[in-house]
Amino acid sequence: MPSIRLLFSLALLFAPVKVCAGGIPVTADGPVPESFDTSQIASLLTENGAKFLLLTDTWPQIQTAPGQYDLQDTIDNPMTQIFPDYSFNNAGLMLNMIDSNVAAMPSGLQNDSFSNPTVREDFLGTLRAIADDPKSKGIKYILLGNEVDQYLTENPNQLSGFMTLLNASIKQIHQEMPGVAVGTVVTSNAVNNPQLFDTIEQYSDFIDYTYYPFVDSKMESMPQVTADLNQMAAAAGKKPFAFTEIGYSSSPVVGSSQQIQADFVNTVFDTLDQYSNRVAFVSWSSLADPSAGDCQSYASEQDFSATMDFCAFFDNLGLRTDDNHAKLAWSAFVNDINGSAGAPIPFPEPSTWALLALGFAGLGIAGHTRRGRRTSGLGRGLDPDGGLINWLSMD
Repeated sequence: MPSIRLLFSLALLFAPVKVCAGGIPVTADGPVPESFDTSQIASLLTENGAKFLLLTDTWPQIQTAPGQYDLQDTIDNPMTQIFPDYSFNNAGLMLNMIDSNVAAMPSGLQNDSFSNPTVREDFLGTLRAIADDPKSKGIKYILLGNEVDQYLTENPNQLSGFMTLLNASIKQIHQEMPGVAVGTVVTSNAVNNPQLFDTIEQYSDFIDYTYYPFVDSKMESMPQVTADLNQMAAAAGKKPFAFTEIGYSSSPVVGSSQQIQADFVNTVFDTLDQYSNRVAFVSWSSLADPSAGDCQSYASEQDFSATMDFCAFFDNLGLRTDDNHAKLAWSAFVNDINGSAGAPIPFPEPSTWALLALGFAGLGIAGHTRRGRRTSGLGRGLDPDGGLINWLSMD
């Protein structure tokens, strides 16, 4: 797999398909159909109205040494090449100091806790470098950490330090990058631990979820999906909420089919339409199925033996096949996202947040790019026996 140093190409691989379903901004991230080149991907995206770009990297890939920052691949190249050349209107940045079940610390800090003053000062220094970069001016949304609830559940001693860091980071971004909305990403399971959920999200401008309804080696029913989505909306309270990742397998092995997957697409948009004044965006996972062998490669990388159920789930998440044949879910997706485009949702300034209950601007978020990795768009998966785990990407 090519390095993420080739960001111009890789960013397009995971850029969004974005249009509006009843006013809700929608995207679809990678993987993309096998053998698609940059021009084919760009054509597919622009024909479907892609207008928003998400730039993603881990903290150690930006802070290369204390006080030294490499923003070329993460911000500078995409904001000077991809952003104007493909007519994106706005951009977002995901900076991960937690990436699902691991902390992502620069060299020299890997064994330190989030409560360490050096960790705090270095991370704030990285954010300051981003704010000072002229190329960052098009960034409107920043997410700090991916699926942080899972790491903090496994490492509860890190919670206090992380929250102090997150609070300081959000305050600094609001001060140095006025108008930028800031949040962090949690899994849909976070709502089942209200104390932890409320603690993590207390400073965020919006709530961002990942959601894969795969339980006990089977895909969940549509009534359960509706209940899950309503629960996540309720947990967000008056804040806007979004989905960085949302997906559903089409494999009969896990109790699904192409028709059931299409029903899931329709159920998601039908349910979220009632919250259209609060849903910031929906990023679909995935545009296409992973390539043959990716499941076993991933399992080998993560040091477990993948079961047939796990690979059936993993290999069939796409709206299209890996050789670019449309599934029934693709037709449902296109029909849903080409509904009436509502007016953009105004996002409140931090000083007026307590007085407002509406969401923020209506532009979608792109899929993920990580240095040295091809991201499947899946941040929350299941272990081979159907239990919840975190998994990131395949090389």
